[in-house]
Amino acid sequence: MLLLILFSSNAKTTAKASLETYVNAEDYRQAQQTELATVIANGKTAIDNATDVAGVETALANAKSVIDEIKTDAELTAEEAAQALAKDLETKEVVEVAENVSEIKE
Repeated sequence: MLLLILFSSNAKTTAKASLETYVNAEDYRQAQQTELATVIANGKTAIDNATDVAGVETALANAKSVIDEIKTDAELTAEEAAQALAKDLETKEVVEVAENVSEIKE
């Protein structure tokens, strides 16, 4: 029984360390860093509350899955650039249509 407790304790320590180093918070914007910190804290709590190694592994996997959904600064920047480009293209198309209508009226 003591061996099982030690194994579970070691698994928890390892899992929490893995969660802490899973991503680099500096790759995220401030709002996402806050979200990331919350997910990590919740993940550690879930790991601590696990009653066996399988529970530890599940808690770690669940936390990592949530972290994977948090967008990095690079991802957000790319999305913003794509949205700006789409808006610019839409504006250009509207101007071109207006110019075509003007030409037809002449």
